[in-house]
Amino acid sequence: MRHYLYQNSLDKLEIKMTAKFFEKLSSNYLELLEDKEDFNVIIKIGEAPNAKVFQAHSPILKHRSLYFHNKLKIADKN
Repeated sequence: MRHYLYQNSLDKLEIKMTAKFFEKLSSNYLELLEDKEDFNVIIKIGEAPNAKVFQAHSPILKHRSLYFHNKLKIADKN
């Protein structure tokens, strides 16, 4: 019984630690997305005066979008 209670406590601790890890990871990910200095891709959409410009990070685009993965793979070769 004592071993079960100890293991149950460890399981709860592991769940809390995992939740904190992913909370921090999510926070870091949002900071990366909001970072205006380290972007390496500029996406321009539309035409003046209604054009929009977005700054992005190629690794994120590559891993989140098959379209950008293919386009950036071609751009990397040039």
